[in-house]
Amino acid sequence: MYLIGLKFAFFFLLIIIAGWRLSDYANKISKKSAFPEGLFGVIFLAIITSMPEIFTSIGSVTVVNFPNMAASDAIGSIFINLMIIVVLDIIQGKGGILSIASKKHILTASLTIVVLGIVSISLLLRKIAGINLGFFNIGLDSIAIIAIYIFCVKLLVKHGCEEITKEPNNSNGLGSLWIKFIIAAILVVASGFKLAELGGEIVNRTSLNDSFVGLVFLAVATSLPELIVSWSAVKHGSIDMAIGNVLGSNFFDTAIIPITDVFYRSNQIMADLNISHIFTITLCMIMTAIIISGLIYRSKKSILKIGWDVFFMLIIIVTSIAFFYMINFS
Repeated sequence: MYLIGLKFAFFFLLIIIAGWRLSDYANKISKKSAFPEGLFGVIFLAIITSMPEIFTSIGSVTVVNFPNMAASDAIGSIFINLMIIVVLDIIQGKGGILSIASKKHILTASLTIVVLGIVSISLLLRKIAGINLGFFNIGLDSIAIIAIYIFCVKLLVKHGCEEITKEPNNSNGLGSLWIKFIIAAILVVASGFKLAELGGEIVNRTSLNDSFVGLVFLAVATSLPELIVSWSAVKHGSIDMAIGNVLGSNFFDTAIIPITDVFYRSNQIMADLNISHIFTITLCMIMTAIIISGLIYRSKKSILKIGWDVFFMLIIIVTSIAFFYMINFS
């Protein structure tokens, strides 16, 4: 167990380092190219920083065959990413961060709620109504969710491309920056995939269930890139890039469960998931709705140096963590 802990710590640290470099290269690319900060965060950073969750979840169903760990990693990462917004609000220390972020993030947050809601309904129908339709062990609900997700991606890209109104400032060295960006991204992805295997070993050697390990260990570890990248972006004054990265990552994470259904050969993955995942999904939907409210209302009032909207999110997060602790250790 000691050796597993060392390995976990190593890849944990590697994700931090690679994620930090990823942020640095992203800032430089954004300044040299025509991409606005918010668009770069939603499209490029979100995809890259979501890769650990995707590959870790795939590894959870292919390497160690724990579907609930895969789902907990995906949904838990969304939950923890929302916690990052609380951290970012504290770091920037100028009142509510959502009051100064672009309203264009509302579309990303709204589409995230749409896809999460469909996943939740699918789980309810399977567990309560006993619906179990599919072929080649792939559920029709997973196919439908992926189709809806692709449609939503097109909306995001079209909406984001409308922001591109400027010419590149200075493209010198842009090619080398993209190469470094890709190398850092590969390190992040490889580390995330390895963490899935280690998470499975933790499940086998402890009394913790795979859902809890996915939510606590893997979700925290694979959300580190979002935290490091977003923290660095705020420090560079790129608040829109930071918010775009978090909300964009959450949107991309909503497709992880149906994607893993393609790789999970034992059964349709939705059929083997615990209905308890709906609780975490609902929490994510509520907090995302609060973010939308904050982006629309744009209150300048704050409490404890954070916006009132983020403060309510903090209350939900603390209460939820206490609940997770009680049901797993009581």
